[in-house]
This record gives sequence, C-alpha cells and structure tokens, in this order.
Amino acid sequence: MAQVKKTEYFETDVHLCFDPDFIDCKHCPLLITYSRQTCGLTGELITNDKCVGNWCPFLDEVIEFQINHELKRIKGDEKK
Repeated sequence: MAQVKKTEYFETDVHLCFDPDFIDCKHCPLLITYSRQTCGLTGELITNDKCVGNWCPFLDEVIEFQINHELKRIKGDEKK
C-alpha cells in the first residue's frame, strides 16, 4: 500500500467552558480516562485531577481568571 504524504493541514480554535468553581483537569472535556488519566491536548499524565496540569496551554489564563474570580468574591461583586 502506497503512503500519501500530507502537504496541508488546517488549524482551529477550541473553546472550553468551565464553572468558575471547578476549573481543573477533572472537569475538562479533553481529559482522557481509560487506564490512566491523560490530557488529550498535551499528552500529559494527570496524577492529580483536582488541579490544572503543568503543561496545560490554558494555565496562565486559568490562574488569572481564578485570581480575579476570588477578588470579586471577596469584595462581594459576584452575582449570585
């Protein structure tokens, strides 16, 4: 069987939505949970699913969001 080389690829954006109180690997739709928990995006082995993985490309955004969310909660600006 002849192998065909791919010359073109396309890129797409993925939008993920999280509950502000549950931003972690456990609630991420990209988490693969067969025999071991791994990230479907980075391939990282997830040992603690209650936090964000070290290789997560969204890590900086998550940290910034969580800080802002906590500050709003402390100030009482959060809508209930």
